[in-house]
Amino acid sequence: MTGPRWKQVRDLFDAVLEQPVNRRDTFLAVRTAGDPQLAVEVRDLLASYRESDHLLTQPAVKGLEALLPGSGATLGGETTIVNAKTTDTGGMVGRRMGHYRLIKKIGSGGMGSVFVAARDDRQFEQRVAIKVVRPSMNTSQILQRFLQERRVLAGLEHPNIARLLDGGTSEEGLPYLVMEYVEGVPIDKYCEERKLDVTERLRLFRIVCDAVHYAHRSLVVHRDLKPVNILVTSEGVPKLLDFGIAKLVGPQSATDTSLTVDTAPMTPEYASPEQVHGDAVTTASDVYALGVMLYRLLTGKSPYRIEKLTAAALFGAITTQEAVKPSQAALLNEENSQAAVEAATREGAPEKLSRRLMGDIDVIILTALQKDPARRYASVDALSDDVAAHLDGFPVSAQPDTVTYRVHKFVRRHMAGVAMAASLALALVGATITSVYYANQARREKLSAENRFQDVRELARFILLDFDDALRQGETSARKVLVPKALDYLNKLSAESAGDPSLRREVIEGYLKIGGIQGDLYGPNVGDSQSALGNYRQALGMAEALAARDPASESDGVLAAKANAAIANLMALSGDRQEALPRYHRALSLLEPFTKRNPDGAPAQLQLEVSQRLGFVEYQLGDLPAALANYRRAHAISLRLAKSSPTSDRAYRSMAAALEGMGEVHTRMGEIAEALPKLTEALTILERLVDDNPTQPLARHEVATASLVLGDTLTAAGRHADAAAAFRRALALSEELARNDRQNRQYQRDIPIALGRLADSLLQVGSRDEAHAATKRALEALWPLVDSRDPQVYDLQQYVWLLVTTPFEDLRSPARALPYAQQLVEATKGTHPAMLDTLARAYAGSGELGKAVETERKAVSLLPGQKPGEAASALRKELEDNLRKFERDLGALPAAAAVRH
Repeated sequence: MTGPRWKQVRDLFDAVLEQPVNRRDTFLAVRTAGDPQLAVEVRDLLASYRESDHLLTQPAVKGLEALLPGSGATLGGETTIVNAKTTDTGGMVGRRMGHYRLIKKIGSGGMGSVFVAARDDRQFEQRVAIKVVRPSMNTSQILQRFLQERRVLAGLEHPNIARLLDGGTSEEGLPYLVMEYVEGVPIDKYCEERKLDVTERLRLFRIVCDAVHYAHRSLVVHRDLKPVNILVTSEGVPKLLDFGIAKLVGPQSATDTSLTVDTAPMTPEYASPEQVHGDAVTTASDVYALGVMLYRLLTGKSPYRIEKLTAAALFGAITTQEAVKPSQAALLNEENSQAAVEAATREGAPEKLSRRLMGDIDVIILTALQKDPARRYASVDALSDDVAAHLDGFPVSAQPDTVTYRVHKFVRRHMAGVAMAASLALALVGATITSVYYANQARREKLSAENRFQDVRELARFILLDFDDALRQGETSARKVLVPKALDYLNKLSAESAGDPSLRREVIEGYLKIGGIQGDLYGPNVGDSQSALGNYRQALGMAEALAARDPASESDGVLAAKANAAIANLMALSGDRQEALPRYHRALSLLEPFTKRNPDGAPAQLQLEVSQRLGFVEYQLGDLPAALANYRRAHAISLRLAKSSPTSDRAYRSMAAALEGMGEVHTRMGEIAEALPKLTEALTILERLVDDNPTQPLARHEVATASLVLGDTLTAAGRHADAAAAFRRALALSEELARNDRQNRQYQRDIPIALGRLADSLLQVGSRDEAHAATKRALEALWPLVDSRDPQVYDLQQYVWLLVTTPFEDLRSPARALPYAQQLVEATKGTHPAMLDTLARAYAGSGELGKAVETERKAVSLLPGQKPGEAASALRKELEDNLRKFERDLGALPAAAAVRH
């Protein structure tokens, strides 16, 4: 089944599940009219769903007594349900399971016990967690449950879900699973130990939601979400564990319909009403459990109020009792509830906590805790989105959509902006009074309406240009709010500008400005590159028309060059570098006559920027001589501009960028002695700019970038300890910038860049454990970037590169990297040698050597031609070495295997 077809089947399957059982057949028949095969596929999936659910669909009320105190389970959900017939597996410590030896028992559950184990074959050091079926429970029913868990885990690859590494059967015939060993504490304990405030807890909760949503997209319902199944590492990374009773609803999920269990597979306090009723369990049950968990994380209390804990009372509370609002629960200090008191004071005092939870958080949690699944959030993603909206100051979907509510949220979100807008409103009131006066004057003196249009034009210029400049020090979300309003007004203004060249120029500037806010990857942006490209193209068409009408007009020529360069920048950084080259060359040709006439003006500044960007693209494509020539030209222009304007930060910033580019090229050429002085000079210039502008994010970002480049060169020189220091500095600056502007994608992606390079240096100096931790953090930071709707090429390349080249076997996964590598090459249209090399490495690591050879050959063929007598570039040497290795490995295969490859 193709990807699009499977998505169609899955979406319809989800929609059918949301219908009452007695209406599902009719609903399906209506939705599949004209496509009988679609109906067959959805019915097969529904049958599979019912079969997989047969294991665990007995009404849980029958077994609630087993979950009460004395049975091994508690209302707080701190222990997992266990079978009454248990056999101690502690005697298994020291035994070997496959390549691992059991070291210590760390837990037990309904099917077996979990041990810490260590690699025992001397290949490499690795600690894992191994779950082993109890000898006394080695029955067909339990084995099928165990195999169910293995199927679930095998299909899940997410940085916040503990990974399945291996599996097998012991010498005694006991099945076991080898899983990632997570050193951490339950999420509720972690929050209390770290004394996290409400905002920090909400952010941590959103990461958990992302993992659960991923499982749901993989057609897995966890069904036992609770704090002890979510461990948080010392680095603050939550990991979702224990899919032992998860529900797999994919097409291969059928289980033996004769399988039954004795007790209810759940933790009672976190179970949904439909679970205890024995109704069908869907993703809505996990939404409910997350609602209970969030209630406890924020209040320290259960949403249920039970005077005497009995099965009947527990059943009644879960199915009928409405939860007390979290803001009210924060004020309830029951006796002997020290944990509740501590939780209530995490905002300083119970009253402050109550005020913090009042409103949005009350509504979010109570929506997740609705007894009727249809009234809860439609998905975990929707729940997470509302939490994010609350954190960012936006309206949440669960709140009534009133004008008063939206105004309140807007004012809270934009205190400074509202003050500025109020000032603007006062100015407009004054302008209106003046306009009325002049309108009366016009009637008496017959002034033309053009004067009033000129006022509107000036107002538009202020909003589009000056207002954005005033916000550039603020958060990215402020620009995100501005864009649609400004764009709507700009489109209207564009229609009025056709016969007015001067107004046309301002409209072009407006489109370029908005495109930059949306997707300028060289500066703060909101990550909407597709919309940015559309606005850049709109500006280009208008600007080229103006330049063609009057080739001698400097302003029109510069505008057309700006538009070409903007498109080239976007294409270069999103992967289409071959198409970027002619845009850059077009921009330079437009600027050349004006820079000769005006060597220190605006055309020269733009020529400098275009030369730098062109040099970067040529460097990426391996054309090092051309890249060096463009960087040298940029450096010469920057020196001239700095001399004519010695107080210009922009000139010195450009000078530093040119020096960095030259240093990178010299490093790639192996000319370290030429590279280091240039990079040191660049960093000195940028540090002075930071001293002059200590609150300017751009200056600190450029120091971070220069530190990365210097670290690369120090690495090439073999000075790994110095390189690690440079990378640490880049990482610290990047983390600071990302904390201050969480919406800025560039700041977010800088963190894994620094981590990946730091890990390489740490390995070289022998700090293997720290290098492992840095690599793991880099992969976890990259995951949400590559799994987003519009992943950037550089993020994909770095993620794939780490997965296929890391020396840590537990982190390396070429098979996981392969689809992202294919997406990477598709995004760059198969024209970029380095991206093809990355795909070839993924193929080779996945055992597809024939495809690796074919792909690497294409990568080598795309490299710039080598001139007679010219030494091969470092990139060519690396790719050719890889090709020879892949060819040797393919040739070493037996003939039959080689044919398959």
